[in-house]
Amino acid sequence: MPNKKKTHISCRDHRHKLQVERIIAELINAEFSNADCVNIAIGGPGGSGKSTFTAKLVELLTDAAVLPLDDYKTSRESRYGQNLYGAHPDANKMELIKKHLNEIKLRKVIQRPVYNAVTGKV
Repeated sequence: MPNKKKTHISCRDHRHKLQVERIIAELINAEFSNADCVNIAIGGPGGSGKSTFTAKLVELLTDAAVLPLDDYKTSRESRYGQNLYGAHPDANKMELIKKHLNEIKLRKVIQRPVYNAVTGKV
């Protein structure tokens, strides 16, 4: 089994916020220049700028794509019945996420679900 590298980068100095995406893009390009496929997860609480950061990072990386994990939520109705918030692992289709990430790594085409945040349905 190949080595799996996990790198966590945290930036709490907001004065350098504009350069963070560029620095991280350079690190990713340098570290994974020979990799066929790299999955990068961006996490954080709601409203923390994950989507904005991701959009800027994708602009700087060549051949990059985004897999929005919000689309893998179970229906809002189903979550309410189980008293779960959307961020809880049981409120998400984790097995489907794993399957799709593996298929992407193999460069297969996937049919991802599309979650509607207004209706709360997939």
